[in-house]
Amino acid sequence: MVPPAGDFKLTAVRLVAFTPNLADFNPSAVLAAVLGTFAKRFDGNVQAIPVPEGVPPDFPGIQLASRDGSWGFVASPSSIASSWSLKEEESEEAGALNRIVAACREPIEHHIRKNGSRVGRLGLVIARLCRVERPAEVLVGRFSRDEVKDPTSPDAPLRNSLNFEIHNHKQYQFLAGLTVNSWVRYRTGVFGKNASPVLTVATSQIT
Repeated sequence: MVPPAGDFKLTAVRLVAFTPNLADFNPSAVLAAVLGTFAKRFDGNVQAIPVPEGVPPDFPGIQLASRDGSWGFVASPSSIASSWSLKEEESEEAGALNRIVAACREPIEHHIRKNGSRVGRLGLVIARLCRVERPAEVLVGRFSRDEVKDPTSPDAPLRNSLNFEIHNHKQYQFLAGLTVNSWVRYRTGVFGKNASPVLTVATSQIT
């Protein structure tokens, strides 16, 4: 049985603004805007690499991070991304998701307002996990018929699965002319220093 939603712990958030005007990318302006206001958050290594001609537009010319690695910021000609990730066994606060999404939005929004960057699309990825014994068995049991998982049948393709994942894509219409693509991905994995078996779920929305 798949655990209830309340048992899943928030592990990562990534917010992306896609910038269609590639020629507007100015690494110095991005660094000045973000580090000028968020230097305490991004107190780790600063990587600023000149973007050579002919490389793909998603080449990460700027990479910032917090000293503990929980916060990140990446800028390329085609996108600006701000992220947070769980480090080992931090406790999850009430309302953590809203707080973290708002914090990820801040450096992106500040850069856009300060440098007048144009945004074409937005993306949000949220990842959660839950520790479970035999996560592949849990997923296979939830999303497949008995005849394809019967451990006693040599014709059951999903019998004795060690890892398993399932991916679903949908589209929603929120406003006139605005289509939101939504992905949900369940998969097995491990987490932490002890590599505990976990079930993960990642949701992605892109306008």
